[in-house]
Amino acid sequence: MSSHTAHEALGVVIWLFFIAYAVMKYYSNLEKLILITIVSFLFCYIGSTLPDIDNKKSRAFRRMNFFIAVGVFSAVFYYLSKTASSLEKAVISVIVSALITLGVVLTVTFIMPRHRGPIHSFKTGMIYGLFVLIISFFIFRNYLLAVLIGFFAFLSFASHLLLDKA
Repeated sequence: MSSHTAHEALGVVIWLFFIAYAVMKYYSNLEKLILITIVSFLFCYIGSTLPDIDNKKSRAFRRMNFFIAVGVFSAVFYYLSKTASSLEKAVISVIVSALITLGVVLTVTFIMPRHRGPIHSFKTGMIYGLFVLIISFFIFRNYLLAVLIGFFAFLSFASHLLLDKA
């Protein structure tokens, strides 16, 4: 089994191959190149660590729970605080938001499949690549660029699975 650092490093190497293409294609549009660099890096990095979200001891699992907690708490608090007109209601909004967040994080932890189960598969990697392709298309409105970012995101996901086999 490879280390988390090895998965991250291989994801970055795969991303560098994509960036070599992007720099040659978009060198004249610096703003677009910067956005492509940031978006593609995030998707390749996430893809290279994503298969380990089903391992409750992994950094990927802890990060996932953190982002879920921040997102759920923010959304619930925003919704509840719209009607909070006093300090007492604001405190109740915080408490309710925290309890709902705790419930969601515990539920996600409980329903997470076993490590190296369905999340640790090439099929999930293809779904991830398709998801990235769709998001990339909405960001850039360029089908070829979206396909390439989705493909490299899939490659970074697949690299994790291949490193685990080595």
